[in-house]
Amino acid sequence: MLLTDGTAADARTVAQSLIECLRQTILTDTGVAIFATVSIGVASFDEAGRSAAEMLKDADGAMYEAKQTRDNWVEFRARDLIDSAESPSALKIADRASG
Repeated sequence: MLLTDGTAADARTVAQSLIECLRQTILTDTGVAIFATVSIGVASFDEAGRSAAEMLKDADGAMYEAKQTRDNWVEFRARDLIDSAESPSALKIADRASG
């Protein structure tokens, strides 16, 4: 997803909303419950001289860091995004096991 206008706080809000939407249990016609988790990498494009390919590489790297951390996690990859994030724990959306 590409946000063309907004702040790091906006990116965090969108990422958290995506996690909340995707973590809803889906019940099939046969009664089987399907659970999904998501790992999101967020990168900033506002640094001078950066290409779209570099930004996508940063977002991809952040996503893989989020996957290694745990389910339903947002990882930031850019100094302006990291500075504006309250703390890593503030970015975590509680998984099903913890409530």
